[in-house]
Amino acid sequence: MQGCWETESAATPMGQLAYFIEFLNLTGLWSRWLESCPLAYTSPNAPGEAEVLGTWLLSMLAGHRRYSHVTVIRCDGINPRLSGMGKVISEDALRNARMSSHAAPG
Repeated sequence: MQGCWETESAATPMGQLAYFIEFLNLTGLWSRWLESCPLAYTSPNAPGEAEVLGTWLLSMLAGHRRYSHVTVIRCDGINPRLSGMGKVISEDALRNARMSSHAAPG
């Protein structure tokens, strides 16, 4: 990954996430977190572990405190791809994943 500073361009408050995501990838923390994920879906339409955990992570790092705030990051095309996510999932899918994780055997 290469970074390029542009002094004339507009800044984004989530621009620093690319560096943090790269850190998670290079240290293997991201892949180990995905491997230890207890979620298991049987539906072919269900989101993958990367989408669920990545949406949680991006939302928390953005300072969100409610599921409805996830909508703000759904248009981010950069940070989810850096995490290997296909997309940022909806607030309902995130809520359902949390509820199903409570029911899963631990």
